[in-house]
Amino acid sequence: AAAVEHYQFLLSAFGERQGLRHARKHVVAYLDEAARLGSGRAAVLRAELCNSENSGQVARGLEKAFLDIPFRSAA
Repeated sequence: AAAVEHYQFLLSAFGERQGLRHARKHVVAYLDEAARLGSGRAAVLRAELCNSENSGQVARGLEKAFLDIPFRSAA
């Protein structure tokens, strides 16, 4: 949720076109973290989302990347 919120903030702050370009480095970092946490989808989504010009596709992809990560509860 935080990744998508950050992404949407960048779109609103810079505008759709410039925000999408600016957000790419952040999207890569979020997807790399999802992969590190065990997401099987992150690697496939990385190439797709980093080349996308569709802001909605990128937001949906970020959500998908974190869906299959098991969450650990705090002690």
